Amino acid sequence: MAENPEQLIVRQFQRHDCSLPASLSIAEDSSDQVILSQSIIRSCGTIPVTIVDISLGGFGIELSIFIPKATQLNIQIFGLTCSLDSGSDQPLLEASVCVQRIKMISREPSYYLGTSIGNSESVKQSKIDELIEHFNQYAPVKKGDSNV
Repeated sequence: MAENPEQLIVRQFQRHDCSLPASLSIAEDSSDQVILSQSIIRSCGTIPVTIVDISLGGFGIELSIFIPKATQLNIQIFGLTCSLDSGSDQPLLEASVCVQRIKMISREPSYYLGTSIGNSESVKQSKIDELIEHFNQYAPVKKGDSNV
């Protein structure tokens, strides 16, 4: 049975694979619905995560805890040369995002969150390009790597 073309979902933005350190916190809008254990929150009130893909529409986030769909998050993306534990590094980008998709990717447990940027005006294409350039500068693809 052929699908109706009106039902097809097409990505608006190209995704770029990466692996950048980041931290997230539950936004005030969702803080009543989602309460995290103090054992997983760092002293600065955030959770360490990894950004695994970037687009102008949102971010792919890998983390070790479950966060429900529709949760509003504040995210800070750092450079590869920073130490998240020091707390002294400035983020390359800060954005508000909403969880759109959740996928358990391993039994560790490990989850992939597909997010959308809350206010697309807050994140410009130039900032996304800067993040991609930063990642490529500090983590160049090795010759023979087939995951390009």
